Amino acid sequence: MSTTNQTNFDASTSNVGVVATSVLATRPLNETDDQTAQEYEVFRRPILPQIFSTEAARYEPSQASSSSTSNTLPAAIRDNWLSLARSGLQPATMNKLIRLARKQDGWKGAGSVGLKTGALRSFLSFWRAISDEAREPFLTVTPAGNLYAEWHASWRRHLDIEFVGNGEVFFGLFHTDEILEGRSRTKPLEELLKSRRGTPLLWGDG
Repeated sequence: MSTTNQTNFDASTSNVGVVATSVLATRPLNETDDQTAQEYEVFRRPILPQIFSTEAARYEPSQASSSSTSNTLPAAIRDNWLSLARSGLQPATMNKLIRLARKQDGWKGAGSVGLKTGALRSFLSFWRAISDEAREPFLTVTPAGNLYAEWHASWRRHLDIEFVGNGEVFFGLFHTDEILEGRSRTKPLEELLKSRRGTPLLWGDG
């Protein structure tokens, strides 16, 4: 009979977590710059037709103004525009994120909220750090407005991460007879996952 080993991981009390800092703290650009009409217009022309090929077409602003940008793009997308443009995510994933960001408060009943800007920002920060060693996950939004990512190989091997904003995540790693779950910052979680056997960041159904 096999024995399941379960470990609770909390970066705030681990050696890795103590010395690590959030990737967000070192990002090269101030993400609030994404909201300016000038930057939006510069990136909109080459990126919309090529990357946001399907979903973004419905968000074309009629003129380059901050008001038109605010009225046509979901807030989580607008406020993370430059990071999305530079993320390297595939068009299908980009379009999925736009669809998720369109969910409004109350979409799942009373108390549910739309995708939070900070949750998407945390995911993009994490993705930039691990994208060279990972496949793109399945994404969805939780009723709390967090972004949920899953790398799924089977019911016995899957990695689930919930991005709640401010670089904080909740995660569960299920690998045959081992369960590792807890709360972390993005940076120590990146290091932890890269060191794990079985390359969980490459798990997928395909």
